[in-house]
Amino acid sequence: MKRKFLALLLALVMTITFIAACAKSDDTPGTDSTPTPTPAATPPPSDLVVIGGDEEGEGAMIHPALLELLEEFPYATLTADDVAILQRGDAGNILRVACVGSSTFIGLLLPTHSSESFDASLAGIQDGGLVSIGPGNRITSNGVATYEVDRASNTVTMNMQQSPVWHDGTPLTLDDLVFAFELIGHPDYTGTRAGTSNVTNIVGIEEYRSGDADNIAGLKLSNNNRTLVIEFINPMDPSYLFAGGLWTSPVARHWITPVLEDEDYGHAGLSGHIRARDDILGWGPFKIDTVVVGESYYFTAFDDFWGGAPNVDGVLVEMVHPELILEALKAGNHDIAQFTPGDVAMYRLDPPTNFQLLGWPSQSFNVFNFRMGDQLEDEDGNLYYQPLDADRPIMNLAIRQAIAFATDRETHVETFLNGLGIPAPMILHPFNSSPFIDMSFEGFSFDLDRANQVLDDAGFTARDDEGFRLDLNGEPMTLIYGAHDNAANQVWVPMNLQNWNSIGLRVELYGGDFMDWGLFLGYVAFGTTPHPIDIFAMGWNSGMNPDPSGLWGSFEEAGNFNMPRYESPTFRAIIDDIKSDRAWDDEEFVLDAYRRWAQAFYDEMPAFLYQWSIDLIAANNRVVNVSRLRMDSGDPDGLGNWSQSTWASSNIALSAPAPIVNGN
Repeated sequence: MKRKFLALLLALVMTITFIAACAKSDDTPGTDSTPTPTPAATPPPSDLVVIGGDEEGEGAMIHPALLELLEEFPYATLTADDVAILQRGDAGNILRVACVGSSTFIGLLLPTHSSESFDASLAGIQDGGLVSIGPGNRITSNGVATYEVDRASNTVTMNMQQSPVWHDGTPLTLDDLVFAFELIGHPDYTGTRAGTSNVTNIVGIEEYRSGDADNIAGLKLSNNNRTLVIEFINPMDPSYLFAGGLWTSPVARHWITPVLEDEDYGHAGLSGHIRARDDILGWGPFKIDTVVVGESYYFTAFDDFWGGAPNVDGVLVEMVHPELILEALKAGNHDIAQFTPGDVAMYRLDPPTNFQLLGWPSQSFNVFNFRMGDQLEDEDGNLYYQPLDADRPIMNLAIRQAIAFATDRETHVETFLNGLGIPAPMILHPFNSSPFIDMSFEGFSFDLDRANQVLDDAGFTARDDEGFRLDLNGEPMTLIYGAHDNAANQVWVPMNLQNWNSIGLRVELYGGDFMDWGLFLGYVAFGTTPHPIDIFAMGWNSGMNPDPSGLWGSFEEAGNFNMPRYESPTFRAIIDDIKSDRAWDDEEFVLDAYRRWAQAFYDEMPAFLYQWSIDLIAANNRVVNVSRLRMDSGDPDGLGNWSQSTWASSNIALSAPAPIVNGN
């Protein structure tokens, strides 16, 4: 049977860690020791529900807190066994995808440099999936390359077992992965990945970055370019077993090298070149054909895809405003779309007959961050976190706790998500941490009386003439709230301000208004200039690796992604436990470490989650072979697994020459 494979993008902007460059060796690398087999996935606690499993019971672990919400929605379309599908060349055999958003595509598709979720989704259509991902988000050896972890030699070995080609027909090898490492490790690299721990942990990376070496000593490529051994400085931790633990997206060396040699671009200007954007070279089931800048991308089928020729002739991806998507789907304008929770109420009132909603635990989440430090740059160009002065109001735990108690997340879930979620009881996220979540942990809920009591007990009892609390020195205090402009914030932000003001905290929007998205990101995400913002929210897509250090660790681990710029001895100790040798073999120790992590995060509260929720995908009735289940992305005959970061697989098919219109 023809092999099919999901074009799965592993590089998700948030908890992913990365590695950089390598040197070719004279001989195929190897070790005297036998690689340690990947340990079995941690068994789920008894309160998890496993659905869609195989005969061995391996499937998707669903938390009971979300399972009831999912009962309303199926998780798969019909398959090709249920209905006849269009054949290649048949009229209308083009998958029409709606990307739902109020912005436009930025268009930076080079995987080493892209950091925006829409761009990552577009890039995912062209990604062929170097490694495969199985249940529990663990890397398996069923894809293009095997993946072997050897704790004895502190190495990961990848060996190609398929022979994919780039879209121009050039063979893809692990030298292209080496090239991706070289891009990330270069001193003029402009992306966000260089500072993360699985980059800095590569033997020789600092010598390469400083210019003292032409390659990275810890990366060894075989003569035939099909085997790569990666050696680490510090002992590997269990995060290396999960998708996202290592960078695995290759970049075509022959395609990008001319850009680096162009004095008008080089490494520093690479992200602005057309070959990093509309003329990117991929190796997945579809390749870019036509681009309408900011609006749409048309991809044509790549018949030499290693997993087999796609069933459809092409994929058209168009940006559609959230307010228009429901009617557009009813009109049969699109086959697939991320369905906004805000439209669910209208969907339920008059359920369309031409599409169904597939439900699955959401990969996305919103975090309310308290700025507790700055990201600064020293005279040598090195970035680091600098804690704010201790007398800043936001540095007082009682202030942060009171804001959390006075944030009405329950109304947020009911109003903006139409009840398709629950207020998150802890910082852990069920998409990647279900086995480690202790549902007896209560967290906090909306309680203005408790918020007031927390402030009173901490000594914030004195007030000014307007009723706002003074700081502990009896001086006026104002907290600055940074928020960018979108439809939800137009309602949500004033609600927050009203609640926080009601407990006596004077909180004002930065500049008195909503911020431009670019300015907002420049301040809170990527900037190195101190700014006055104390409180801000960010949305993320959860990575597949449960290790919290990629989002909440030190600068060496998290880079730009630790938005509060916060570190503590307690956090450090627990993260070290999660990464320790003991964590490889002692399941109870790991479970306890994650319980302690949830408690410590609540106790210190540099941030808190809004919600755990479910995602919905709208699938037109003509769409075949789409499932929200992830079994193993290397399954040759599996359905096309759908996620926010993947818009097409070679196995997705269509059963009619045009999307079905509502009422037909």
